[in-house]
Amino acid sequence: MIKFFRQIRQVLLKEGKTSKYLQYAVGEIVLVVIGILIALQINNWNEVQKGKKWEQQFLIELNTELEDNYLQLQKVHEVQNNRIQSCKAIYKIMSNQNQDDFLIVDSLFNEVQKSNRTFFPTTGVYDLGLASGKLENLQNEVLKYAIMNLYNHYYKRLVYNGELQDKAEDVIDWEKINYYDSGVEHLRSWDLLKKYQFNDHVLYALEQTTIFDGLVQQNLDQIAAIIEMTKNEITKK
Repeated sequence: MIKFFRQIRQVLLKEGKTSKYLQYAVGEIVLVVIGILIALQINNWNEVQKGKKWEQQFLIELNTELEDNYLQLQKVHEVQNNRIQSCKAIYKIMSNQNQDDFLIVDSLFNEVQKSNRTFFPTTGVYDLGLASGKLENLQNEVLKYAIMNLYNHYYKRLVYNGELQDKAEDVIDWEKINYYDSGVEHLRSWDLLKKYQFNDHVLYALEQTTIFDGLVQQNLDQIAAIIEMTKNEITKK
């Protein structure tokens, strides 16, 4: 097309038709500009489609990651809830000072010992989205900030709190050896429980576990809400 206009311009110049030459020159420029604009529009459309495709795949993979974390955290919640109930039962028995229930206390305390606060969420999909810079391009602003808040606030607070409480209970473990034989996993005697403030230790464990389990529940609620949002977003695409 441009070669065609160039030939026309050359003919017009030879014939001295300057005004028509200028008209064709302007027409050629307009065509070039239109061609550039169309090319840019096509390129932008392609980029938008690529962005939508990436977002769709990202949400699908993130949803899987969230579901895995939810299942893992549910197990943590079950363990912590069992610990809370065991601590409550022990505290009640010890408050009644019924030595005949020593074996029950022994069994319940072993349940307390099984508890574990360790929770390290899987974050690979989120980390890749963040590193690529594409996470910022999620179209649903509410969903985007909910995801970022979960990974940067809720997860980190839960992990940090769990680590702090584990360190605090390490101190109690030094005193626990006075009334608990970790080798055979049994309490030593009723009298030693009374002597070494066993009831206070159980109460402390109850308070700290209740606090931690509250954070666990908050995370479960947040994850469940975001899973629902991602599923709704995926079905809209």
